[in-house]
Amino acid sequence: MLADAQLSRSEGSTPVGPTVVAPSGRLFIVAALLFTLALVVAVILRAGPLVSLGIWGTPVDYDEGVYSAAAQWLSRGVLPYRDFVFVHPPGWLYPLAALTRLLALEPAGAFAASRVLAVILGVVNSAVVGGLAWRWRGPVAGVFAAAFYAVYPDVVRVERGPFLEPLLNLVCLTGLGLALRARTRKATWLAGAVLGYGIAIKLTGGVFLLAALAVFWGQERHERRLMPHVAVAAAIAWLICVAPVAGAAPVAFLREVFVFQLWRPPDGTSRFLTRLSETLFIGHEVIGVLAIVGVCLALRVWRHDRDARGWGVAFALIVALFLKSSSYWSQYNAFLATVQGVLAGVATATGFNWLVRRSFTGRVWVAVAALSAVTLAAYWGAFSPLAKDDSLDSLRASIASRVAPGECFLPFEPAWGIAANVLPSGDRELPPVVDPYGAMLVGAMSEGRRFSDVTEAFRTPGAQQVIAHHAARCPVIVLGWRGRYQLGEEAVAKVIARRVLMGPQARSAIDAWALKDAATP
Repeated sequence: MLADAQLSRSEGSTPVGPTVVAPSGRLFIVAALLFTLALVVAVILRAGPLVSLGIWGTPVDYDEGVYSAAAQWLSRGVLPYRDFVFVHPPGWLYPLAALTRLLALEPAGAFAASRVLAVILGVVNSAVVGGLAWRWRGPVAGVFAAAFYAVYPDVVRVERGPFLEPLLNLVCLTGLGLALRARTRKATWLAGAVLGYGIAIKLTGGVFLLAALAVFWGQERHERRLMPHVAVAAAIAWLICVAPVAGAAPVAFLREVFVFQLWRPPDGTSRFLTRLSETLFIGHEVIGVLAIVGVCLALRVWRHDRDARGWGVAFALIVALFLKSSSYWSQYNAFLATVQGVLAGVATATGFNWLVRRSFTGRVWVAVAALSAVTLAAYWGAFSPLAKDDSLDSLRASIASRVAPGECFLPFEPAWGIAANVLPSGDRELPPVVDPYGAMLVGAMSEGRRFSDVTEAFRTPGAQQVIAHHAARCPVIVLGWRGRYQLGEEAVAKVIARRVLMGPQARSAIDAWALKDAATP
């Protein structure tokens, strides 16, 4: 039924399949209801665990703690690059810092608010992905694209916390969507400015800027003349976004945001074929296959269809970036999911339309297959791996009682302290170590050479020196598995030689250590 309601193409776009009339009122309502249902699923998958397991019972990733701690320090006037190491542009820190400042939140409350914000952004992203696919190829594509993004496993996990991707995806989708419909210089400048902010969140946002430039590389000469306006607007917007903090320490900003990303040693999935399969298929097999089909359909109309060029280039560049990058983790796929969702929706709509026109049986099979795929993805990607995380409960009270305001405090995962309302901090002479992973690698850069992996880099004197001063002076250090891995056995032995264990060790995998002369008997 929805296939018969396929929207005719927009101006400047050639359809992948047959063009049909716009939907009737009744069919439009059906599509809108299904679209709304996809958004309800998005809410349930993202917010459900936070409600049932709690903000701190739902597993917390390392990156969540880093971004939350950095933003909270920024809200207090402590600047990244100048006052602490931060290896990404500052675009995501601004809204998080504003949220903390406006609501006057303590660290744990600010983290909770950031998780709620991530859920809201995730639901909006599902709507935007579906809306862009709907505008390109009609209601069937829009409904399925929204549903695919809503249940995409890596997206669901990332859009429960203050990772970069919730806002990055929204900004990049918005910028590309504006570029796809831009016909004037004013509209082009707006698209470029939005994309510039995306690059100020994470440098990989530049992929969508290149995709937007490809949109204007059509047959019409006047469209190609708009390309420089996109690039200039993006550059100006990026400079405006980074200037408030980068201007205070320009050398450190360039070293940590650009040089570090080019230098950083390999980490995560390293084998090419394994990384390729994780990028395209593993954990999202059905969506991955449909996205490849969508790419093939887009190639058929590449020269004449602005949307086909934009989404096709974005897909190719993101995959190439993931394969080429020295560091890759499967959660990065949340960025690719924006494009995969749209392309998979287009592929599903094309197949749906083809089968429905031939038999009622085909319609039934498509409906059953799509429902099964969405259900399985939702279950395996969102619900089955989850279990309540109680690892922080036994140490929250002891950390809060042992760390006085203004004292040096070093947790190897910032969230371990944030849960106790304590930010990672230094003292009058030591800067806070907000990102121990990044800070140690930046320290290893001083060795002037490359390393085969991050473990080798962590063992260098430059990396170890970053922690040595804090290890000697901070009254409390929280090691956990991450601290033991990054420091190594020899350095860990030196750290704990002058310290006593805090809290019941048997009940927690996160071990906190206090200086003996500062420990309470």
